Amino acid sequence: MVSVEVLGSTCGDDEFRALLNNTMNTYLITPHSLSKITGIDENVITGFANGDMDVSIDLRKDFNSLLELITMLSIGMEKVDENDRVRAIIEGLNHVYDITIDTLALYSKVHSDDILQFLKDVNSVPLEKRYRIAVTSLFLHYLFKQSQKI
Repeated sequence: MVSVEVLGSTCGDDEFRALLNNTMNTYLITPHSLSKITGIDENVITGFANGDMDVSIDLRKDFNSLLELITMLSIGMEKVDENDRVRAIIEGLNHVYDITIDTLALYSKVHSDDILQFLKDVNSVPLEKRYRIAVTSLFLHYLFKQSQKI
């Protein structure tokens, strides 16, 4: 049985199964996609989702990672708005990769003050600049994550 802390409470197999099915049914993320993302066999994900199997000790680590992902896909995406997600990515670029506000501004083709203002009050930044900042931040994050795999 999987038992992990999720949003302040313990999540067992039944709760995990409900989150997994919510993600697959509501957001149409297939077991095949989840398998490609996590490396867990598609049949194992499907079997667990259908209630045909529980998580074995051997798969607990993989399923804990899947549970974290499923929690974000089923609950986190609804609770965290788009602007907060972009702010978190910008902060991550800075903290993890030491990407400065100036560097992000240059790639986004905006002023550093625009990004600082975005971090303080997103609504004070014109939509076109918000779009540039968001797309650039997401793409840099993607590039850096891909380069870690190489």
